[in-house]
Amino acid sequence: DLVFANSVFTHLLEADARHYLAEIERVLSPRGHALLSIHTNVPEGRHFAGTETRIDIEPEYFVELAAAANLICQRRIGEFCGQSLFVFSPRAS
Repeated sequence: DLVFANSVFTHLLEADARHYLAEIERVLSPRGHALLSIHTNVPEGRHFAGTETRIDIEPEYFVELAAAANLICQRRIGEFCGQSLFVFSPRAS
């Protein structure tokens, strides 16, 4: 029913982030929620930047990546432990 990934996507390369989002969608119950955090300090003109030490993702791009995994952004909570926190749920089938 709940996936909580604080400071996980901040260390995943883009292909890995896509894989994790797909797995989150796979394991969530239809009414479940995923609370996911990211760093958002990307260089201008980039959507995804960094190394596994620190990854930054442009917030709208993160929502697009999640949507590609059939996750819908229900809410952007804002700052949580120095990161941006989002609430996602599975897209209704």
